[in-house]
Amino acid sequence: MAGTKQFDEDEVLDRALLLFWRRGFGATSMQDVAQATGVLRGSLYHAYGDKQALFLRVFGRYRMRYLDSLREALAAPTAEEALRRYLRLAIDMVTAVDDDEVTRGCLTTKTATDETAMDDAIRAALRGLLDDVQQALAERLGQPDAAGRLALPP
Repeated sequence: MAGTKQFDEDEVLDRALLLFWRRGFGATSMQDVAQATGVLRGSLYHAYGDKQALFLRVFGRYRMRYLDSLREALAAPTAEEALRRYLRLAIDMVTAVDDDEVTRGCLTTKTATDETAMDDAIRAALRGLLDDVQQALAERLGQPDAAGRLALPP
């Protein structure tokens, strides 16, 4: 049926996310995404617009998942355990390997250092994630069990 997606959107977006994460924004073309997802390039353009729009869509998914994991880590009963879990999360994220045993690194850093990703919308998405992480850490470190142990305000 015309206008109806003929693919599993979650699967396509997850595959596209892994591709951008592995290769970076600049080194990933829409043809690469089409090949990785099994969806024709024209269908990708029709569903998501251009490469930047698709990247922003998958980065949004990455952001939500990361922030959910961050909040879960910071919900530990003690500040020390919360920070331990947060650091473990961060280390696990940047040292995760693909099926090809290739370390992905940090998607946010990889994108921030990509000269082809200097668009305002991409920069705003990156800044938004960093602001959310900072806010979550400040909130956790501002709780009574942590604030009294800090030499500086959260």
